[in-house]
Amino acid sequence: MTPAQKTKYFRYWSDACRVHAWRMQKGCMVSAGPLAADSEHVHCVMSVATKLASQKHRAVTSDDIRHAVNFIATKGRELSSQRLTNKEISRVFLLLRLLIDADDLEAVNEWIHPELDVRRGLIARIGKVPGAYVAEIARDRFGSMSWENLPTDSLLKLLKLLGRRDAWNRQPFTVAEPEAVDCPF
Repeated sequence: MTPAQKTKYFRYWSDACRVHAWRMQKGCMVSAGPLAADSEHVHCVMSVATKLASQKHRAVTSDDIRHAVNFIATKGRELSSQRLTNKEISRVFLLLRLLIDADDLEAVNEWIHPELDVRRGLIARIGKVPGAYVAEIARDRFGSMSWENLPTDSLLKLLKLLGRRDAWNRQPFTVAEPEAVDCPF
């Protein structure tokens, strides 16, 4: 996990704790009031956290809830947040967003359709290449200058094509030195 990802992770985590009024009291996690968003995600996370805590014969702690988020987002893999892949980190962020706001339609849609995260990543990587260049290649290759609207498989092909072309452009570029002319001017 990069430092930026770690910052984002704990920012989302603290927001989720604030929304649900989760806090530690005498070594146990308590909610100071009713759940802010009584959603299926909150119930699922709390259920897994309770099971994780009962395996250790103790009450639920904040670590249990965080590990439950990781467990659900990684589809059953018990991993520390430090050992997650980028794809798994994206799912953890998404679940934390759902814990913060269960009505976040973008997060709900991405949770239901994980392939949207792949698409967003492809668009972000292609977006680093100059726009006119990408638009021309997309027009020539796929018949559309609006490359952002291409299907995911076409975006992947476009990214691979741009990568190959970039490799061609990385060849050393030499400028021929002008011939020395014996001229005073």
